[in-house]
Amino acid sequence: MLCDLLSTQAGVLEHNVSADVAARYKRAALDNVAALAALARGHLPELGGRTDQFCARAVMVSGAVWTHARPSAAMQDRGMARTQPASPPRLQAVQRPCAACRLLVRVASRG
Repeated sequence: MLCDLLSTQAGVLEHNVSADVAARYKRAALDNVAALAALARGHLPELGGRTDQFCARAVMVSGAVWTHARPSAAMQDRGMARTQPASPPRLQAVQRPCAACRLLVRVASRG
């Protein structure tokens, strides 16, 4: 569910609610990334002052990878397999379960 939300927030959610709701959501998302960064600092001290950027980028990449790792039914059709940008073996890592999302949830839950 988390990765589904991350993958649709900018392209769908923010375009289908009022500007006020979108702004509140974005502020809350930034607060959540700051909280995630605070938790991550305890596990990744080597990131130092870059922990906030690392967490923000990890959230963004998780949403993007999730989208590409879960192709639509049409893209899963055998006739479309060769047009699928993430078809094995070229981008096999993208087809694996969203490890980045699992890592984010694991780090956040350990806090």
